[in-house]
Amino acid sequence: MKKVLFVTFPFDLGGRTIENNFNKVFKQDFEFYRFSEKHYDLIGLKKMDKFADYVTRIKSIFTLRAKVKAAIKEEKTILFYGVFTAIASIFLWNNRNSAITFDWNRSLKDYTLGNKIKKDFGFYIHKFILHRFTKILVCSDFLKQNLIEVFKIEERFIYKVLAPFDVNSLNIIPRESKKPLKVLFVGGEIKRKGADEIIKYFNNGRLKGINLTMVTNDRVADINGINFRPNIKFGTSEHSEIFAQSDILLLPTRFDSYPMILGEAASAGLLIFTTSNALIASEVTENNVNGFILSNPVDCIEKMLEVIEAQISIDDLKHKSYESFCEKYSYENVRESYINVLNK
Repeated sequence: MKKVLFVTFPFDLGGRTIENNFNKVFKQDFEFYRFSEKHYDLIGLKKMDKFADYVTRIKSIFTLRAKVKAAIKEEKTILFYGVFTAIASIFLWNNRNSAITFDWNRSLKDYTLGNKIKKDFGFYIHKFILHRFTKILVCSDFLKQNLIEVFKIEERFIYKVLAPFDVNSLNIIPRESKKPLKVLFVGGEIKRKGADEIIKYFNNGRLKGINLTMVTNDRVADINGINFRPNIKFGTSEHSEIFAQSDILLLPTRFDSYPMILGEAASAGLLIFTTSNALIASEVTENNVNGFILSNPVDCIEKMLEVIEAQISIDDLKHKSYESFCEKYSYENVRESYINVLNK
C-alpha cells in the first residue's frame, strides 16, 4: 500500500505540468488525489465561469476532507501541493502526519523584487497554516529565505528538494549549431516574461541574423519575420520538434517563481539565457559555465547578442547544460530528495 497521499490542485497550465511531472516520478510511491477536477478541465480556457468555478471548489472541499480523513485513518502521510488544500482540510492533519510543498506564495513576488510586502488577511491565514508544518519542501533558495524572513518559519523545518523536472519529456541530445542561430521564447504572459523587450529589439533591427521563434498565444508576437507558434501543446510532436530545431532559449523574465521551461530547454540541449528573477534558474544553470543568468530583461538580451556577435562556439555550453541537468534531475535523484524528507 502506498503510504503517501499527495494532494494536488493545479491552478494554471504550469501547475498542470508540475502535477504531471510528479505523477511520472512518484507513481510507485504516492497515491494522487486532485482537488476540484472540474477546475482542472477549465484551465487554459478563455471563458471560465468564475462563479461556477468557486462553487465547484467549495463542493470539492467536502470530498477532500473525507479523502484526507480516510488516509489518516490508514496512517498515511499527507503531502499537500500548495497552501489552499491544506487550509481546506485544516484540523484533520497535524505536523506528525503531514508535509507541504509549493513553488509560490502570496509575498514571493514582492519579496523578490524588493517591494513592500502586503500583509492582508490572506497573508496571515497562510502564515498560520505554514507554522503548523514541520516539513516544508521547497526547490529554490529564494523561497526558503522568503519563508524564513517574511513568514518567520524556523529554518530547521524547511527542506531543499529537487524540482520535479521531467528529464525524459524531451531528452534531445544537443545538435551542432549552424547559422543563423535559432532562438526560442516560450511563454504566455508577454510582459511578465520579458518578451516585450524581445519584440522591441526585433522591431529595432537588433536581432538580424537570428531565427526567432515565439511560442505563445499572444497575438502581439504575430509579426512578420518572427516564427509565431500559437496553440502548441506540451508533449506533442510539434512541441518536441520546436525544441529539436532550436539552439538557444531566451527567457528574459521579470518574475517567474518556477519556470518549468528552463528544465525543458536544458533537457533538449538548448543554451539558456535568463534572469535571476526566474527564481529556480540557478538550480538549472550555472552562470557563465553552462548558461547565462542576468539581472534584468535588457541585460539578458544584450548578453545573448554579445555571445552571438563574439562568434563564441555555443556547442560546448549546450553539451554542458544538457549533461549536468540530466544527471542532477534524474528520476531517482528527484525521488530520493522527497522520500528522504518524508521518511524523517
